Amino acid sequence: MVMRKAQVIGLSSREAIFNRNLGESMVDLKSMLDFTEFKNVKDIEHHFYKIAQHLFYNYELQTKSDQALKITDLELYIYHGDGFKDEEMHKHHSQMTSGRFYVHRHHQNQSVFKKPSHIGIDITCGSPFSCYGGILIRETKKGDEFLSCSKTVLELIGSQYTDLRRKRWDESEVALLHKLDDSSVFNGPAIIIDTPKVSNDMPVWTARRKAVSDKNPFLKHQFRAISCHSSKSIKKLELVSHNLKKAA
Repeated sequence: MVMRKAQVIGLSSREAIFNRNLGESMVDLKSMLDFTEFKNVKDIEHHFYKIAQHLFYNYELQTKSDQALKITDLELYIYHGDGFKDEEMHKHHSQMTSGRFYVHRHHQNQSVFKKPSHIGIDITCGSPFSCYGGILIRETKKGDEFLSCSKTVLELIGSQYTDLRRKRWDESEVALLHKLDDSSVFNGPAIIIDTPKVSNDMPVWTARRKAVSDKNPFLKHQFRAISCHSSKSIKKLELVSHNLKKAA
């Protein structure tokens, strides 16, 4: 398992050093987490599927306790000024960055994290002043156990509590959520790590996003991507091009 680099210097200096040492595949992933050049839905969908294929089959999440989580289900949310205004986007300032974690907050009070049963986490894919972007991690797999987005957050912060029916977070959990929130996905409390590479033709299934308002004009688009390792039934889902790299 890839070991986390020692965190003994300031954040900006540490990230600068880490960026210089990023492997080629990590550099590729980091550069992919930017949607500003895509102006139509089809291009946005296709680029999202390429990112999903990478995250499903070439990377894993490594938790604070060094547990490995395989990502199996993702949803895309994008909002920018060129006519692509997805009202489901939280539009938190951290979603104008890329390659960072955004822990979900209340719409009415963005200084407060959502309660345990409604918490979620994004990998940000926005850009300063022009685009809000987030890729919601809907499901992960730990060994043989599938984790919902809420349970994934608990796993990422190493919470000792497992009851999602609680109305509020413990103070110790809030501190851990703040450490995870807006941290780099490449060099933070939880990180994305390389896994042994598989072929470029691993399948990605797509679907409409779950629990999106019927009034949202983007409801008809396939902004959800699901891997072959997911707990979801894939029989009725649309299979996109196997070799997304060649199809680009």
